Amino acid sequence: ASEFLYSHSGPVLDLEVDRAGGRIVSAGKDGSVKIWNKASRTVTEPETFAYAARRTLIDPSGRFMVAIPAKGAPRLIDLANGAGVNLDIGPAPLAEDPLFVPNGGGVLMRMGIGKVGYWKLAMRSAPQMFAAKADPHKGVNDFGIAAGRDIVVLATGAGRIEYWSLSRHVFLTTAFVAPIG
Repeated sequence: ASEFLYSHSGPVLDLEVDRAGGRIVSAGKDGSVKIWNKASRTVTEPETFAYAARRTLIDPSGRFMVAIPAKGAPRLIDLANGAGVNLDIGPAPLAEDPLFVPNGGGVLMRMGIGKVGYWKLAMRSAPQMFAAKADPHKGVNDFGIAAGRDIVVLATGAGRIEYWSLSRHVFLTTAFVAPIG
């Protein structure tokens, strides 16, 4: 048996299941972000953007959510009280590919093609920026966090894998170089 949960007034562009809190979060082309609480069977709409809501992500603890519009600043939403704050993306056209740092440390997002921004959840100010050390004009294609470590890993357009210290914001080493062709 299936159940109709709720709807957006346009296509759903992203869906996230919060395993910690029993919620389902969705982002719609209509600009709305909706949260369905399975236990209380209630729907809340903590955010509505002027443009499509492209992406949502809930941190592993279930405390915070980031919602990303098609244009403009992403919103960090405290799910305990519903308060939201815009994340400063400066002149970048948009932020994408959100990734929460384990243990509530913050959120990482790719800023355009060239950099990765890191916002500490406690400060909620301008992000620290990580850019490829070798050939920075070729950008960052992907990124991640080394499990259980204080290390940001960048996959660069120059064919390099770079390790950076998250807390000290310093370049550590290049893992290897892949031939480009």
